Amino acid sequence: MSEMDNYGQTGPGGVGQEPSENGNFNADKIKSDVKGSVAAVKDKVSEQTSELRGKLNEQASNLSNQLSQRIDSARGKTSAGLRNTSQRIQNLALYMEEHDAKDMSDAVVRTSKELIRKHPGKSMVAGLILGMLVGRIFSMGSSMRRY
Repeated sequence: MSEMDNYGQTGPGGVGQEPSENGNFNADKIKSDVKGSVAAVKDKVSEQTSELRGKLNEQASNLSNQLSQRIDSARGKTSAGLRNTSQRIQNLALYMEEHDAKDMSDAVVRTSKELIRKHPGKSMVAGLILGMLVGRIFSMGSSMRRY
């Protein structure tokens, strides 16, 4: 008789099975070994899945907390900005209600004259830059008409 492995198979490839002492081909032993291996793999996969689920849950919780904090921070900044803008619009509406167009234009002229008296050098530079920009805008418009 040739030498047999644990499953009642001979040779390197397991070819040529010979019956065991009780006449079976050790099918029951193979079946129980496979079941044991499958159960071990199932337990290992289940354990790793539980670990991954725990890590994922922890990371999702951390991300949720970070997002909540950032949203609260942005909400606070946004609401403060909106309140400030609302107050300014309301002040503008009150000013326009109390003054007519002539009063407003007089206020602009008066304020401009005060600024020019307080800062004559800066006013000249600002006027020069403004003049150059206006000239540039008009020259670009005329060059576009040629084409």
